[in-house]
Parts: sequence; C-alpha cells; structure tokens
Amino acid sequence: MSLVTTIFWTLTTMLFLMMFIFKGVSYNVSELINSMLYNQRYGNNILTQRISMGFNNVNTLGMFAGFLVLIAVITHKNRSNLKNILIVLFSIFIILNSGSRTPVLAVGISLVVYLVHSLGSKKIKFIVSTITGFFLTTIWAVFLYFVYFSNSLNTHFMQLDEFLSYRLNYSQMALSLAGSDLHKWLGIGSMSTSFIQQKLTGERFAIDSSLAYFLLTIGIVGFSFLLIYILYLYCMIVKKQSSIVLTLFVFYSVYLVMENILFIPNAAVSTFILAIIFAYMLSNKRVEEYNDR
Repeated sequence: MSLVTTIFWTLTTMLFLMMFIFKGVSYNVSELINSMLYNQRYGNNILTQRISMGFNNVNTLGMFAGFLVLIAVITHKNRSNLKNILIVLFSIFIILNSGSRTPVLAVGISLVVYLVHSLGSKKIKFIVSTITGFFLTTIWAVFLYFVYFSNSLNTHFMQLDEFLSYRLNYSQMALSLAGSDLHKWLGIGSMSTSFIQQKLTGERFAIDSSLAYFLLTIGIVGFSFLLIYILYLYCMIVKKQSSIVLTLFVFYSVYLVMENILFIPNAAVSTFILAIIFAYMLSNKRVEEYNDR
C-alpha cells in the first residue's frame, strides 16, 4: 500500500501541475463527451482539440488519468471520501480532454469487477475471478478472430474497427508483414514498435495492440508460451484473493488489447501495475521465509 499511495500522490500532483503549465484544457464538458461518443476527434470532424499536456501522446495522458481514477476508487478506505471524489472528478476531466476512450472502457470494466469481488465471500470471490477470466479471454479471442479471420469489408468488422480507432485494420496490416509461414509461426524477431513503424511500414501505421505486436514479433509459437505464462500469473492472482490486485490486472488486460504495453518496460502502465502486482505477490512469500528463519 505504501507503493500504491506513493504512485497515487505522485500522479495527482503531476497531472494537476501539468494542467496549468501546458494549459489548453477545454471546460466545455458536453462538447468533450460528444467528441468521444461520436468519435469526432480527428481531421475535419474534430469538435475539441485533444491535448497531451506535455506527453508525446494523448493516449498516454489518458492512461495516467485512468489509472489515477482506478487507484482513487480501490483505495478509498484509506482516504477521506471527499478528497477521493474530487480527484476522481479531476481525473475524468483530464481523460475527456485527452479524448482517449481506452481508459474509460478499462476503468469501467475494472471497477465492476472490483465492486463485486470486494463485497463477496471467499466463494463469491472465486466465482467472480473465474467469470472475469473467461470474460478477458473472450475479449482477446474476439479481437484475434476479427484480426485473423474477418474481412475488413465486413459490417461488424468496420463497426468494431471504428470503435477501436481502427486498431483491427492496423493489426491486420501489421501481421501481413510476417510474410512467410515460417515467420507467422516463429515471428520476425523482437524489435520496438517505433522501429516497425518507421522501417517496416514507412510510417503508414503504428501497432497499437500488444496481441498484434507479439504475434508479429515472436509468432504463434512464442505467443502461445506467453499466454501460458499469463494464465499462470492469473491463477496466482486468483489464489491471493486480493480485490486490488485482481482489479489492476483486469485494467492491464483490457488496456493491452488497445495499446502495446504487455511486459514492455518503457510503457508507463506496465511499469506501475506490474510493480504493484509482483510486489504484492512476493510480499507474503518473503514474510513466510523470514518467519521460517
């Protein structure tokens, strides 16, 4: 909790100061909401300018603000409710200005899991964890199905692709870079997304999905081993029965579909969330070893 608290106040202070340093925020909340709902955030259709407040990408700002909302809610018992409510409202305001829809989706799903899991008995916690695991698997499976087996002219594909800001189409284009069957199974080799975008795609598109990135770089075989490890990690999290850790993992799992953040050390959300998850999972083990000695 000391680590969580440190991150909480660091993010709060940082975002609050940057809002005044870089300026440009819009206070027309209704217009900001309409921009996100109807995807009027690009080109000539843009209603309100999306801001990054000093970050290289508006989605990075949205991620930080979304993560702050999540921490404020799941740790509300340790702080005054009024203070947390104000910070949540501030974070939502920042998310709207960033125009990023991924944190809205990730936070929404995560908080539903947290509320049900934290209020239940051990049996309810296990049931919720099991249902959550199937739900996350379904999200990943649906994404991969559309990327691998759906025609880009399919109506459902186009609707989902627009909702995901054309990530399905970009993922299909990325996987086509593999070329031969050998590369599809074993991958083209690990490399940064910026290198792929600059050298392999000619700046035509970016890979904004961890699923597409690992399928391209380490292939179906490597990706299968990665899924086995993630399943093992999830089973360990379920065994701990911690509502906070499970909620953070859900947030992380939803986010990795939309952004390339899975086990990427320079991805801020990966650094923060994995640090908290692994610190918590190792803490009890260390205490037991200390007691044994």
